[in-house]
Amino acid sequence: MRRSRYSSLVEDVSDRRQFFAAYNGGAAYERPSRLAGSVTLLLVLALLAVAIVGGVQLRTVLWNRSTDLRTPDDATQSFATGLDVVRIAKAQADEDPTSPGPAPWPDMLTAYLGYYHRVVDQSHDGKFAIDYPPLRLAIVAAWANVARMQDPSVMAYDDDVAQPMLRLNLAFEIAATAAAFLLVAYWIRRKRLARHERPQYPGLSEPSPLPRAAIGGLIAALLVWFNPPILLEAHVWPQWDVWLVPLYLLAMFYASTEWFFAAGICLAIGALLKTQMLLVAPIFLLWPLFGGRFSEMLRVLGGFALTIALLTGYWLVNGDIARIWIAGTVACAACFAPWGYPKRLGVSWWIAAAVATGLVIWPWLNANTVQSIWIGLILAAMILVAPWWIAKKTVPAWIAIVLAAAILASACTFGAEWDWLKVGFLYGPRRFIQLAIGPASNVPALMAQTYGWKIDQILFTLNIERMAIHWNVTVRAFAIAIYAISLVLCSIGAAIHDRRHDVHLLISLIAPWVLLFAILPQMHERFLIWAAAISAVALAVSVGWGLMHVLLTALSTLMIVHYLLQTHVNVAPSALQKIAPTHPGLGWMMLLIAGIWLYAAFFPRERRKVIR
Repeated sequence: MRRSRYSSLVEDVSDRRQFFAAYNGGAAYERPSRLAGSVTLLLVLALLAVAIVGGVQLRTVLWNRSTDLRTPDDATQSFATGLDVVRIAKAQADEDPTSPGPAPWPDMLTAYLGYYHRVVDQSHDGKFAIDYPPLRLAIVAAWANVARMQDPSVMAYDDDVAQPMLRLNLAFEIAATAAAFLLVAYWIRRKRLARHERPQYPGLSEPSPLPRAAIGGLIAALLVWFNPPILLEAHVWPQWDVWLVPLYLLAMFYASTEWFFAAGICLAIGALLKTQMLLVAPIFLLWPLFGGRFSEMLRVLGGFALTIALLTGYWLVNGDIARIWIAGTVACAACFAPWGYPKRLGVSWWIAAAVATGLVIWPWLNANTVQSIWIGLILAAMILVAPWWIAKKTVPAWIAIVLAAAILASACTFGAEWDWLKVGFLYGPRRFIQLAIGPASNVPALMAQTYGWKIDQILFTLNIERMAIHWNVTVRAFAIAIYAISLVLCSIGAAIHDRRHDVHLLISLIAPWVLLFAILPQMHERFLIWAAAISAVALAVSVGWGLMHVLLTALSTLMIVHYLLQTHVNVAPSALQKIAPTHPGLGWMMLLIAGIWLYAAFFPRERRKVIR
């Protein structure tokens, strides 16, 4: 029997049909008035609109009155990078690179696409000037050109040119607020509809879940909209870490509502903005995998792979021949995938399969590439055989996976430019080689400052003679392994909660952000903002988890304020003197909080007995 979206959270009700019959048509059951729910929803939306207007004004006041705390190091570098792209574009347009004014947008696109190669050429000893993923580089380049349109003479960063980026931060914050409202309202409504705690089925009465869902969504939205770490980081510092918050919340919402393909797209866009998204995104693949929901896993992978492939395709696809081959491969997949397992493998099927195989593997049918023909054979198997086990609703996602695989195979066979990968994704982990950065109070900071550990210090040696393995396990490798195990546990817990339709699924999806900051090295103090903001939706689980969000928010705020005061020691020396001793001691509290989140994410709740 197909599982209902609103089936029980924890009970195993054998006579569920009788229950829903009583719910929908009991003799003494009176359906709740739709008017009350609609009025409540309208009032909530009006309050949310008023709060947004007030929040915009608050952000303007914060920006105007926080000049003494401004720490625009990253903003200055970002704007300088954007101006560099503008100068290259002006040179390509046969203009003086040092002249004022913006560059033509077509030339800006050309300069942007070639900028990674320029960065690699100008590097020394493998150290690059930037570590921006593709979408972030595109944003800073557009920012500089827009600033030149507003003030043609601008040559460096100042507070006046920050307005376009502040507005972009504001847009992401509004999107995060809306996503938090939708996610919490959805889960509260779903939880209320699934509750079966009734003494008997006849005459079942249940108030409308809409008012409570709307109010809960409003509270969560306000917690995100007026989140102190977001306000400080995006409108005082300024930084751009808030970009990940709405994308992850939307991925959670889409996965909760079975739109896994859209969830994969959100995760991919986040990864192309900030690479830290890649550290938590695997839970959206492992959770369906451990739950036996392979179609959903393929849909997440399809959305993610398709987005990455399309947005980086310029660097990966080299020449018209590669484009033609990719188009032919995808066309073959589109022809075979919708039909699934053939009822009869007749002559016509074998002829079509032979033609498709020939179209796929022809790039490897020469002496120079024949040793890599296994790539083409795998693609052919993906096109001909894999659709036999794929559900029809997964066919579009599978075609997207084939397209991404074809683009990657084309890059390996016809050649590609990998500088975007070296600079945007691989250089970041090599840039700050230290356990903790700034006043980040976490476990690596405790190990570094209390026990004097170094990030590349060898903890122990792993010897497995039968497999010829000799591995010197460093502090960084050990921390990464602990986090990976924790992520797997969160994924298993998510699969269990999902199978029970339990709202604690949200805890399993939030926990990786808490564990990320608590366990991994090379964390900036501001990275706790992700856990502090995203955990607001834990209010859908209980008020207690809402208080846990408040605790994370307080810790994140304290660390950000510590950094800002530490950078500007003359602004509030007495406050700095009181805050400084908390570092790195708060790392013990952070470890305890991470343990609580991991326990709740992995261990399922005890089943409650059904009252019969």
